[in-house]
Amino acid sequence: MLVSVIAVLAWWGRHFGPLGPVGTDRAARLVRLAGYGAVMTTTIMLLSLGTNDPAGWWLAALAIGLYFVGFLRATAQPVAGELLSLPTAVTLALPGLILWWIPMLFLHGSVFLAFVAALAVIGAGSALGSRAGTPTKGLVSGLAAATVMFLLIFLAAVLTYRLFPGLVPDISPPTLTPTARAENTRAESLDPYISEYLMGALFSAVLTVLGARSAPARAVRCG
Repeated sequence: MLVSVIAVLAWWGRHFGPLGPVGTDRAARLVRLAGYGAVMTTTIMLLSLGTNDPAGWWLAALAIGLYFVGFLRATAQPVAGELLSLPTAVTLALPGLILWWIPMLFLHGSVFLAFVAALAVIGAGSALGSRAGTPTKGLVSGLAAATVMFLLIFLAAVLTYRLFPGLVPDISPPTLTPTARAENTRAESLDPYISEYLMGALFSAVLTVLGARSAPARAVRCG
């Protein structure tokens, strides 16, 4: 069902409407392509991780849908370049990810640091508003950067622990068998990053709503 929803949204993004087609500039096309990659990678990761809370799958799937809609909306022709600056958003998201990832290797569940990085990214976007066009555009660009950063934080945590199992903190009870401890540790070590994953999806929903509200305003100005 999730794959079907993603396929329908991808089809919708190729036609004229609130999600498409993609903007004509290079930044919009590259960001949309990166969005496809991030969403599909996230889907594969969640399907292959296993979970200690199967009942929460619907929430994870909803978050993926919100991220995808946000990527499509932000890169659509009616929005790209007007509501936010995609180059500014990408430029802020990557340093925010690095600011979190390096301490994460030593602090593990550095959830607080992730939210500090998000606030710094949003603040930087607002401060760079003059370069983005207007203070509002800079603020929205910072919000978009924080959205991307939260998704990348979740992916970075999953990939780091999968590629380097030795970095996974041993947080399982010593009474478990070695196999059970490894399974439990792998599942529990990612729990702190679910909050960032869901917060980014919420930010993506906000960006989508902002884009929907800006479209009628532009239509009035054109009229």
